[in-house]
Amino acid sequence: FPWHLAIPTVATAMSVEVQSLAINALTKRIQEEAKVLPDGILRVADFLNYRVDPVLMDNCGAILANKLSKRKLTKVLAGCSSQGLLPALATSRHLGIPVVFAYASVPSAWGRRETFSATIQGRTHWVLKEAISAEDHVVIIDDIVRTGSTVEALKSICQQAGAKYLGAGAIIHNRLNGQTWDGELESLAQVSPPSAFGRAVDISPAVNDLALPEVVAADVLTERVMTEGKVLPGNLLKVYSFINHQVDTGLMDMCGQLLARVFAGFGVSKVLTAQTGGLPPAHAVATALRVPLVCARESHENDTAVIETMYSAPSESFTKKKKLVLYVTKESLSANDTVLVVDDFLATGTTGVALHKIIQQAGAAAAGMAFLVEKRFQDGRGKILRELPEMSGRIVSLACIESMSEDGINLDCKVVGDCKPLPSVDDHVMIDRVLECAQPATGYGMINATTFLNHKVDTKLMDQAAFVLAKRFVDARCSAVLTAEMSGVAPAAALARKLRVPLVCARRELSEVMKVSGGTISAKVEGSTDLARGMLHIFKDHLRKDDTVLVVDDILGNGATALAMQDLCDQVGATVVGMGFLLEKVFQHGRGKILAKRPQLTDGIVALTKILSMDDQGLKVFRCPEPQRETWLRVASDLVRRMSAEVEIDVAANAMKFRSVLGLHMSMDPVLLDACGDVLAAQFAGVTKVLTGAPVQGLSVAYVVARHCEVPMVFARTGVPLTMKGQKILSAQAPSGNFNVSAEFFGPSDRVLIVDDFLASGQTAKALQQICVEAGVQIAGFAFLALNKTQLVGQRTAANGHGPTGREALGPNKVVVLAEVLGGITQGRCEVKLADWLQRLS
Repeated sequence: FPWHLAIPTVATAMSVEVQSLAINALTKRIQEEAKVLPDGILRVADFLNYRVDPVLMDNCGAILANKLSKRKLTKVLAGCSSQGLLPALATSRHLGIPVVFAYASVPSAWGRRETFSATIQGRTHWVLKEAISAEDHVVIIDDIVRTGSTVEALKSICQQAGAKYLGAGAIIHNRLNGQTWDGELESLAQVSPPSAFGRAVDISPAVNDLALPEVVAADVLTERVMTEGKVLPGNLLKVYSFINHQVDTGLMDMCGQLLARVFAGFGVSKVLTAQTGGLPPAHAVATALRVPLVCARESHENDTAVIETMYSAPSESFTKKKKLVLYVTKESLSANDTVLVVDDFLATGTTGVALHKIIQQAGAAAAGMAFLVEKRFQDGRGKILRELPEMSGRIVSLACIESMSEDGINLDCKVVGDCKPLPSVDDHVMIDRVLECAQPATGYGMINATTFLNHKVDTKLMDQAAFVLAKRFVDARCSAVLTAEMSGVAPAAALARKLRVPLVCARRELSEVMKVSGGTISAKVEGSTDLARGMLHIFKDHLRKDDTVLVVDDILGNGATALAMQDLCDQVGATVVGMGFLLEKVFQHGRGKILAKRPQLTDGIVALTKILSMDDQGLKVFRCPEPQRETWLRVASDLVRRMSAEVEIDVAANAMKFRSVLGLHMSMDPVLLDACGDVLAAQFAGVTKVLTGAPVQGLSVAYVVARHCEVPMVFARTGVPLTMKGQKILSAQAPSGNFNVSAEFFGPSDRVLIVDDFLASGQTAKALQQICVEAGVQIAGFAFLALNKTQLVGQRTAANGHGPTGREALGPNKVVVLAEVLGGITQGRCEVKLADWLQRLS
């Protein structure tokens, strides 16, 4: 297929526009939240280095990495405090190289190994000789550079090692006092004495109301559009093999991550889309942002009941060639929300305008609009801006088609966005690394993990560990992650970034900012042999009474550090909902000591690796990760709790609704659904396709199942869009209408998993089964969130729901559900419980 693609010669073109947004977000936070203390000390503790915004920190690391990327670096070197380690970790993560941090005291695990040393702020700091060599090219990273004393001290360590020092980087260059450092420094913001009356400080670059680039061309998406897109008569673009009929879930994930980066600083609290094609990209964006997803449903243009009772707006489908009304329930959006509109296509702009009108009716704020594919020649952007001029600079597309014809497609790719696939992670990842690299520190009861964990840090391994921990704590709904410097910072930062919640770092010593500012609380680490560092300190207002906290550290030994962090939470009234560790030294009985004081954490302590014993011969490691079934039970139990708490019975309609799980099939919790999809996917092997029915109910569940099966999702349509004309159509009658699927999506070797949200009578599932039979493919089974065993009109008359269910209707096929709903809806009551197979596991 002929194509034309104008890709700039500079591979980092995306960084200029999108990174300027991140820098602007940083300078705005400095302007609004930073405080100048005596002696020119700059306090940014509330967002950058004590209670940390992990997304902002990661963006800063990405920009520093981009600035330093041409220097052929092999190591990042940081000082001994969490402030400097955080940006060093973020930068090394994007550079793909290890970070080494100095210690303010020699750990017992180092024994008598040789070290380099330097004095920082009156204290000697050490680095193992084996951590930095003469072959290394080193950059030094800090959060704030003021006098440069830390950089100079770390430079001397590079000199002792014979390593090549290639510069320094910092988030902020503080030039407020007269002793500023003028060495070579890559910084993102500079703070100087005020040049005009009325200013506290001057900030460079200045804070601006920056416009988003109109297009951030997603490389993987533009390539697919060019190679697989087909131009049909009537300005129709056929991309249904990977976007809007058969969905490439991996592609959606990458596009969702990219859009989440673009809109990271806009305070998005909800994502809004319209059925049906907008759901996959919107689900990916909402999952990446970890915010609720609201899906507007369609009705006919004269539906007065909808217009009078819902937030609604008129729209028109370009591909279906019909007028309609989009609507959402009034409970799904509030005046406190900041809403991002996401859709698959921007063509005429009518859907975008309609969704924005719905946001306005709710009194909410619009963060912006994001689209996978824009057909610029249809002037949809122009229509939106003519009717909604406030959206200027707030509309982004990932593939913008300037023109298209039978001769080819012309794309605007002046600004390029890099899309990276989400890595698959093995639960054994930490066990494997411990077995490969960890060693006992003879005579000290300590573990030498300096090559990957607590001196030289492998940030890729930290990301993988965070992925596993996030799965284990999927039901925790934490609002903050708490850790203690130094070794706990790396895994905690990775987990906080994954969960998109603040990271609170407890200091071992009071910093100058803490001493001058005051307002701190402290907790003793029982049994600590380091008198100067035997306490943990945080600002009192960095944890709040309503916070739900995950405590994270690298190693669980005797439990003293974890209990000290628990004490900090107790002092402010915050609730610890779990504790996560990379390694647990079982023989030191820390878990038992924690549970003796906090028995409610029995199921809330997770260690990715358990070391049963250690001696001169090595480590005895328990080689099995925490049983996967424990995660399955956590997820399913969480689903049952949510459904039980949120069920609403509509006696007149003989129906049940769930407010935020799949409430009214409009407001969805994408994180919970994703976890449920992971559990359902794990029950089936050899799946090549996931099939569901349109328009909304099954699509969200099927999407997450397909995502974890790592296969495409195909959804049956109740109509035949213009892009499907001329294709062989597989059809079957379902309760909601006639299902239609293009036959080209199935091959004789396919093994198809049929997925929906609820299994009630089984008629929808049987219609999809009929399509599979007609396609000649094998059925792997059926997967559902819940089995509806309540009393249904015309099917079961017993109030207790006895009688045939949809499970029996599907015959001998494998059927997996996570929950069962029992009772008589006509009596206005029902009960939600774990599915039988999960009860047997527990």
